[in-house]
Amino acid sequence: MIYKNTETLEAITTFPPLNIQARKHNLYIQNYKLKKPYKFVNDNTFIGIELEVELCPNIFNFDYFWTETVDHSLRNYGKEYISIPLRTKQIPYAIEYLKEVLSSSNPSYEFSNRCSTHIHLNVKDFTVDRLKVFLLLYSIFEKHFFNIAGSKRETNIFCVPLYKTEELEKIECFLDGITIWNKYSALNLGCVLGSPDNQRIGTVEFRHLYGTLDTDILYPWINSIIELRMASLKYSYEELVYQIKVLNTTSEYIHLYKDIFKTTALPFNLITKLDFESCITTTKLAIFKKKDIPHTLDIESWKTSFLINALKPKENTVPVPKTYNEILPTLSGND
Repeated sequence: MIYKNTETLEAITTFPPLNIQARKHNLYIQNYKLKKPYKFVNDNTFIGIELEVELCPNIFNFDYFWTETVDHSLRNYGKEYISIPLRTKQIPYAIEYLKEVLSSSNPSYEFSNRCSTHIHLNVKDFTVDRLKVFLLLYSIFEKHFFNIAGSKRETNIFCVPLYKTEELEKIECFLDGITIWNKYSALNLGCVLGSPDNQRIGTVEFRHLYGTLDTDILYPWINSIIELRMASLKYSYEELVYQIKVLNTTSEYIHLYKDIFKTTALPFNLITKLDFESCITTTKLAIFKKKDIPHTLDIESWKTSFLINALKPKENTVPVPKTYNEILPTLSGND
C-alpha cells in the first residue's frame, strides 16, 4: 500500500463511526454532581474502557455510558462492562455511574485475579509515522506501565510485554506487508491493523491493568496513556529513531522519561536504572538488528552468542560488566 506521511489512519483505513450519543450523555452530565472530580491532562481525548468483574449474576440494562456482556474467560457470573467512546472529561461521570449501578444491582461484585481493565486509546487521527513514534516511545518505557500494574500482570499470558515478543520488529511494515498483531500483547495494535481476533476500530488497546474501580489507580493510569499520546506528537519517526540510537546513559533515559510522563512519572524507588536499560536495549535490538548485526542469525541466538563471548574469562582484562547495558551500550557502534 502507498500512503502519504500526512494521511491519517482514518483517511487510509475504514473504521466504523463513533457512537457517542453526545446529546443524551451530556444531558446526564449536566444533571449529575460528581462525588470525586478529576482533571485529566487533556479533556477531549477519546478513551474506551472495558472492565471485567465477577460475582455479577443480575443483568442490568444501562441507560448511559455502558453496555454489559458475559465474559466466558471469567468465573462466578463474570461480566465485562464496555463503555462508549468517552471524552476524558466524561470518564468520572461514567465511572461513578457504573459504581452506583453495580452497588445496587450486584452489591457483592468483586475483582478477582482473573479480571482486568482494558483501555482503548483513539488513534484514528494519527498518521502511520505518528503511530510508529507512539509505539517506540511505549517500548522504551514499557516498564513504567508494568511497574504500576504489577509483576503478576507482567507474567500474564493475556497481556504479554512487547519485550518478550517480536511484535516490535513489525514497525517498518505497518499497513504495508505484515499487519497482524497478537491480540494478547500488553499493547495491542490489532484494533488498528485488524486480524481474525480484532475488529478494526482505530484504537490502541492497553491490556496491562488489573480489574479495578479505584479511581486513585484508574485515573492516573489513563493520564499516563494520554501523556504518552501527547509526547508522540513531538517527534518525527526519524528523529526518535536517532535519539534511541544514541541514548546510552541513565541520565538521558530519566530526562526523556520525565519529559514524557510529566504528571505520572514514578519515583525512582519504583522504577529503576535496570528498567530503563532493559527496555532501551530491547528496542534497539528490534529496530537496528538488520542494520547493525552483520549475519542472518536469529536475534536470540545472536544475543546468547554475544553474551557468552563477552563473559568468557580473559587474562589482563577489566572486570566483566555487571549489566547487559554495560556490555552493549548501543547497537550503533558508538562507545
